[in-house]
Amino acid sequence: MIFLSSSRDPDDMDIYSAGFLEPPVASDALIGRTLACYVAEGFRRLKYGDRFFFTHAGLPNSFTPEQVQVIANRKLGDVICDNSVATSLQPLVMRPAGAGNSPVSCASRPPMDLTPWQESD
Repeated sequence: MIFLSSSRDPDDMDIYSAGFLEPPVASDALIGRTLACYVAEGFRRLKYGDRFFFTHAGLPNSFTPEQVQVIANRKLGDVICDNSVATSLQPLVMRPAGAGNSPVSCASRPPMDLTPWQESD
């Protein structure tokens, strides 16, 4: 291993660089156990440290349960199609297009249901 040839002490290793040397946690994963923990903790802090995160309930600015359901059902590809000039995207937008992930027309994606935001008279 490269790190072992340059240092005998594990405390001298950079966690970020060494983390990429770990085997992935799953066959389709890009990172190992250590970096997966760091990434998960980062997302946890982003979500629970943001008082405006869409799932937080019971606050004056909170979404209704119906609004949260509509937002939660949206996919990243839906958001990109709705807000860009893209005409087609693969269903799993963070993965390369290919067999099992072929691009689909943005026009075929269901529009966002804005009914829960309509004010009643």
